[in-house]
Amino acid sequence: MKISYVLAISLFTLSSCVSVTPTFDEALMKHIEALNNNIDKIDAAVSAVYEDKTPFSKVEGIYVDAVSNVRSAIYIAEGRATYLRNRVSGRPAQIIHKALLICQEALMTQLAAHRKAPFNVETASTFATKEACSVPKLFEARLK
Repeated sequence: MKISYVLAISLFTLSSCVSVTPTFDEALMKHIEALNNNIDKIDAAVSAVYEDKTPFSKVEGIYVDAVSNVRSAIYIAEGRATYLRNRVSGRPAQIIHKALLICQEALMTQLAAHRKAPFNVETASTFATKEACSVPKLFEARLK
């Protein structure tokens, strides 16, 4: 009888110590991967060899999907960062949230510029949206 109590207390203590980093979130990763796929599609569209510059109207739907995915990812990451307030597990969650905010800023800047004028591959590369949005994907994958 005493052994089962000791075992239960040990398991409870061990399980509370295991969570020192935020756990991998599959829903968050799906949004981040979809966002990165959207950015790849935009990059492919503006680098098409048959056109000189790609007008915004040709990729507007992809931008809408990308903005939706980054906002959904930010919402999930913000909730996780708020929930994990202690210093050890909360800091990685806050870093991923901040990386997503930087990604969103880069995406929105690129979207606004593309809306004003057609893009080619050189124009798109100046915004570094692909690089900014690959960071949260890398960070979240490290939590697996």
